[in-house]
Amino acid sequence: GNYVINTFNGMAYGFFASLIIGTILKCLLFAFVFMLVFGYIFGFRASLVVGDSSEPKISKYSMVLDYHCSYDELKVGDYITFKTSDSGKVQYTTHQIVYIAPKGEYIEAGSTVRFEHCGMKFERTVDSRCQILTMLTNPKSIADVKKGYDEWKQLPENQGDDAYYTSGPLLDKVNYSQLLGKVIYSFSNLGKFLFFITTPLLIITYFNIHFFFTTRRKHYSYKY
Repeated sequence: GNYVINTFNGMAYGFFASLIIGTILKCLLFAFVFMLVFGYIFGFRASLVVGDSSEPKISKYSMVLDYHCSYDELKVGDYITFKTSDSGKVQYTTHQIVYIAPKGEYIEAGSTVRFEHCGMKFERTVDSRCQILTMLTNPKSIADVKKGYDEWKQLPENQGDDAYYTSGPLLDKVNYSQLLGKVIYSFSNLGKFLFFITTPLLIITYFNIHFFFTTRRKHYSYKY
């Protein structure tokens, strides 16, 4: 009697554990794919942010929802996701707009632009033709820049309203054709969850559970 009950329990545990985990993974994958396809039709894009350069507004491992808006709808202060190509590898970056050219115009190579960002006044010479300039907002990086900025600002020649800082974070040169979309919302917890289920860790965990219950089932099958 105990043999039959233990064998049944072992088989039931293994079957239901594998079924539940497998069903959850399939449902999540289907929902995510459906969301991407449905959103793409209406101009929405979803992407995972794996860096911390846009904190505190967009935390690391957030999922951001972008809308591929018109150029007229973009403004300074917006966060955008755009495509870059580094050594032939396509990547996506999410940063804040600090300067944008009027519609139909470009920031020509060699032009000098002035803008304010995170309470500091910057002046930069652009080395390539573009329409939009973006910069990171990470508090730690900005704090390091602010320290140098404050020291520079203490000099008598840099205390006027026309004094602009020429150092600081890297400036992204972006054209509208690179735009994935303007960030309209970020999902911190959902992004972390999606990042987790797309990593090998969950797959390994699933197979470990499956192996555990399968082994347990076999153990009870041979127990007398």
